[in-house]
Amino acid sequence: MGNRQIQNRIHIPDWVWIVLLAVLLLLIYFSVFTSDYLINDELDEIGSLRPIGARVVDTYFRFGRGLFSIPVGLLYNFAGLDPARIRLVRLFNFAANALLAVVLFRFLRKHSGSAAFSFFVILLFMSQTAMQPVVGYSFQFLASLQPAAWLSLGAFFLYFSDRRKFNFPDWLRLAFVFVILMAAMQFYQAFALFSMIPLAYLVLSDWGRSGKKAWRYLLASGAVIVLS
Repeated sequence: MGNRQIQNRIHIPDWVWIVLLAVLLLLIYFSVFTSDYLINDELDEIGSLRPIGARVVDTYFRFGRGLFSIPVGLLYNFAGLDPARIRLVRLFNFAANALLAVVLFRFLRKHSGSAAFSFFVILLFMSQTAMQPVVGYSFQFLASLQPAAWLSLGAFFLYFSDRRKFNFPDWLRLAFVFVILMAAMQFYQAFALFSMIPLAYLVLSDWGRSGKKAWRYLLASGAVIVLS
């Protein structure tokens, strides 16, 4: 009884962990919003104000990725040469990444049962060198990464969510996964596979229930890689 009372006293609500996670990420990446800078691949883009349609046609014939130019063009055309707008775009991008961290935290919290474990794992992951360009790199990278990552997570949660929420047969879910991941590939190939991160934990922690579905999801992802 005494131990249970102590645990109840030190229980920290999930929203506290989420706020703390966002604050720490903001402190880690605060310099992104307090300095003006350009990245090498922006020298020909910042201030260009090219029409979106022209961008789509150009990137489609050059790279086969027409959708990629829509968010990229919108951001460059919005920011122009205004340093305040450039910082504003980076701030919104950070907010999107913080939300990404919250989604991963809630996923891990649900499957691990430990808020503290989930907090430290996601904080460590979001502060790694591989994730730092997600916050501070060029508009071209930021604008293509966000749609790819969110579409990838959308495909993952659609397929592995409770059937009562999306009462579709398995083959139809896989078809949706394929289409969504193909769209994600149009934006940024590496982050189109962002869903492999929660999938890895799901497979390692709950292979008995998720193993068969995981193989199907991986096969759909493999088909997307081959065909995209």
